[in-house]
Amino acid sequence: NSHYVWIGTNRGLTLYDKQKRHFRVLENSYLRNQRIKYVMTDDDDQVWVAAGKRVFCYAPDATQEQLFDFSGESDSVSINSLYQDRRENIFTVTNCGIFLFDRIHRHFFRFKIADAAKLACVLFQDHDDNYWIGTWGNGLWHLAGGEIKRFHFQDEDKNDRCVFSIEQDNSECWLWMLTYNGLKILKNKDESYCEVNLSERMNQHKMFTVVRKDNRGNLWLGSYDTPYIISFD
Repeated sequence: NSHYVWIGTNRGLTLYDKQKRHFRVLENSYLRNQRIKYVMTDDDDQVWVAAGKRVFCYAPDATQEQLFDFSGESDSVSINSLYQDRRENIFTVTNCGIFLFDRIHRHFFRFKIADAAKLACVLFQDHDDNYWIGTWGNGLWHLAGGEIKRFHFQDEDKNDRCVFSIEQDNSECWLWMLTYNGLKILKNKDESYCEVNLSERMNQHKMFTVVRKDNRGNLWLGSYDTPYIISFD
């Protein structure tokens, strides 16, 4: 955020002070023994941190504002990601469902989308304001016009049903999705989606870890060996 760089580790959070140019460990008795799963800054410069079965909301100056505990949802609940859409809605994505934040009453409630939220890993809003839900073993789901549909990749197998990272480029408006089988790319053609094959330009079957878009519109694909930077200049 504007004050700090928030660095999630396997044992808590470290903050880098941008003005004083030094690091400090964020004091939190719960987080210091937890692997930080996700860190997100919202449009109000607040920072949301997911670890274990809890989500913490921090003010811009790193003072804790609120704690949200999801352990009551299930003994096996695990928070996989956090997401803010263009309407400033904040979601917590878990293996037991997706939860939407109520800003008025300051709590999360279950986003009722039935099977699409089962084993959910990631939520993404595309340029057409439709939502995509990637799950770990339950496939890819598309939410548009109030209708939820399961999307099937070409020659889909069980590894393709694990979708854990989604991004969209600003140039072609393609959707870039990471599965346990590698990179899948979708383009919207006449209101239906088809796959794009870039195998002649890159290896789409690497063990990718995350896809992100920077402020210049470049895509960054992390992997366990050689990452990619996709530029659209």
